[in-house]
Amino acid sequence: MSKDISKQSCNWLTKWLINDYKPLNTGLCDFERLSQEVQSGDVLLVEGRSRVADVIKYLSQSPWSHSMLYVGYLHDIQNPDVRHLAEQLTVKRFHKQPLVLEALFGKGIVLTPLEQYRGEHLRICRPIEICAEDVQKVLNNTIKSLGKKYNARQIFDLLRFLLPIRILPKRWLSSLFHYKKGSRSEEICSTMLVDAFNKVGFPVRPVIQHHEQHKIKLIRRNPLLFTPSDFDYSPYFQIIKYPILGATNHYRDLHWEEKGTFANSEDHIYTLDE
Repeated sequence: MSKDISKQSCNWLTKWLINDYKPLNTGLCDFERLSQEVQSGDVLLVEGRSRVADVIKYLSQSPWSHSMLYVGYLHDIQNPDVRHLAEQLTVKRFHKQPLVLEALFGKGIVLTPLEQYRGEHLRICRPIEICAEDVQKVLNNTIKSLGKKYNARQIFDLLRFLLPIRILPKRWLSSLFHYKKGSRSEEICSTMLVDAFNKVGFPVRPVIQHHEQHKIKLIRRNPLLFTPSDFDYSPYFQIIKYPILGATNHYRDLHWEEKGTFANSEDHIYTLDE
């Protein structure tokens, strides 16, 4: 009886954390253009609208709460074994749609139609000059993670880890961040993607050490400490935006509300004479 109550409480908490509490359609992204021009191997960033998204945004001091890998269509996966695995672990009605691979709180590692992110604020982070062979390796490495659980503990450990050190004693920092090689049974979105790019030697945000004779040493940062914003900050990814007011709209032709009208939010619009 107590186990059933505990499971119900856990399910309720999960739903409460992942429930989108803000209206859809931000008006910040032209989804049609983005969906036509996104490429396999691109990392897509999402400005989430849930409570757990707010935790991640607070951690990174960034609007980006979620990162996912654009796979494309299943037939774009060249390795037949990996493609077969993706087909087996993807809802059949999604097989002919462009897909993203992501780690979702309450669901784990899944393949999702890109269409489900219509109306969201999205941004493309494109790995600069990555070769096609390595794109396929990144796809293979991430698809092999399908079915793993979402590592909720890592999110809250990150919160403790990234808070100013004077607030929390060092002994409180979780041993989770002692990175070890080998397969993990649970993941979060950014760690999974960083691992995949690391395996092909593509840098995200490495630690760079300068040595004598102008030599540079690259050291991989602990993948467990990454958040979605790291792809935005990385100098090795090209940031591509598709604003709803695109290049065909010259700023001088935009229709603005009368002068003196400002907004603190979508719900709080005022004029200076109020």
